[in-house]
Amino acid sequence: MEDQLKEALKDIVTLGIPPRPEFIRLIDVGSERFLDFFEKEILENFVACGGATCRFFEAGYGGGKSHLLHLINHLAVKRRMLVVSIDLTKALSLLEWKDITEHILCNISLHVDGKILKSLPEVLHHVTEKDRQRVRQLRLAHSGFSNAIALYVSDYQYLDSQGREKLKRFLCGEKIGAGELKRNNIRGVKNPLSKRNAESVLNTVLSALFSLGFNGTVILFDETDQTFSRVQHTAKVQLGANLMRRLIDACSNGTIRGAVAVFAVLPDFLVSCSRAYPALGDRLLMYRTTEPGWRFPILRIEDITEFAEPEMFMEKVIDKIVEQVASNKKDTLRRELLIEGRDVLYANPGTNFRRPLLKRLASKTLQMI
Repeated sequence: MEDQLKEALKDIVTLGIPPRPEFIRLIDVGSERFLDFFEKEILENFVACGGATCRFFEAGYGGGKSHLLHLINHLAVKRRMLVVSIDLTKALSLLEWKDITEHILCNISLHVDGKILKSLPEVLHHVTEKDRQRVRQLRLAHSGFSNAIALYVSDYQYLDSQGREKLKRFLCGEKIGAGELKRNNIRGVKNPLSKRNAESVLNTVLSALFSLGFNGTVILFDETDQTFSRVQHTAKVQLGANLMRRLIDACSNGTIRGAVAVFAVLPDFLVSCSRAYPALGDRLLMYRTTEPGWRFPILRIEDITEFAEPEMFMEKVIDKIVEQVASNKKDTLRRELLIEGRDVLYANPGTNFRRPLLKRLASKTLQMI
């Protein structure tokens, strides 16, 4: 146990992020009941049955957003769901849904027998023979991508090597035209990913994957660039906000099946959305309440933890770390960690203490064990 703890703590110290999925619960406290709820009610009873939803979690920098996303990633992998993580930065923002969709096509992954299948074509190789039979019945928003998926899972072996490569590139979002595909005996596959059709491509792919027998898709968005917090709300900002509004609607009205989009956002995200595009703000702010329940799609990080008070959270983390080390180290380690932890809380008043706290505790623990 102590060796696994060391690996988890090294991730926190060296990378500044939560540990790998297999280690993350070694240092998590206070989230167990919510995670059990999320796994049972959202992933198992809703998404795995064909439902789709968007969920939003608010916290400031260092407030635990990335940690929560890693925990949900762990749940998705455990349930053999498809998962993709997206760090929202200036290079990949909510203003460019073509880029986001292409990232999903290239990075969607499935963990199978200790291996990671990554990209839409790789994932499609894992479709079972039974599920291949229903692929021809797909009638989805983007007929070109729907046909490409059907061809890939049913007739891939009959294509020559050049045809296979071009079909794979099309499914990864490259601009491969219908004429070029026809020259390799690929017909009915047209309209490659573009800014104009990114929405229909994403909706089609997510619903197709569920129809092909996968347990659902979890898309994890980590916001860091404050996309909608700009003084000037240009047409580009409004278009990006409108597409996000349409994603929420597509999950609500059944256009998308078997998917959950989880957004970890900064505290002013909802108000900024409302200013940028009132219709998006209406979708989000309608759920705001002073005492939200876990079924609400918008929650603060402190709403889902049993130990929101900083001192209590610190003590529970220290207890969890100490219980995993050798008995002859426990008392001394606890005393030193309490000193380090209180120093961090003093320097980081408010709610954004979790990341600096965990990093300091991890560093001190590694020095002492």
